Amino acid sequence: MSVIEKLIRFHKFDLDEKRRILRDLEEQESRIQDAIDRIDQEVESEQAFARGTADFAPYYGGYATRTKDRREALEVELGKAHGEVEEAREIVVQAFEELKKYEITKEQDDHSAYLEEERQGRIEQDEIALTGHRRKLTSS
Repeated sequence: MSVIEKLIRFHKFDLDEKRRILRDLEEQESRIQDAIDRIDQEVESEQAFARGTADFAPYYGGYATRTKDRREALEVELGKAHGEVEEAREIVVQAFEELKKYEITKEQDDHSAYLEEERQGRIEQDEIALTGHRRKLTSS
């Protein structure tokens, strides 16, 4: 295995690892958003219940305050998670660009080697043809 192939293999592994990290961060962000959505649904159902039952209406204020605080904390956490996701995306893009550099270099090297092989093959064929022509001339 050539050095460039080893570098490509390393960078593919590195890119895969960074993609896994990004996926985990996106899942974390999604879980936080789901928690916020659940709180919103819970608040709606509690509001409907409090409106329908006069005995529980006085207690709704305390519940609403605690729920608002939980939601705000989750919003802060969501903001942080979103920032981490964006940062991880940028890292994945950079890792992909780095991998592509090595892959393009390998393709260029492979193409150059192919052209050199073709050139050597033509030289050998020309030499064979020239030798055959000389023999034909000397035997006549």
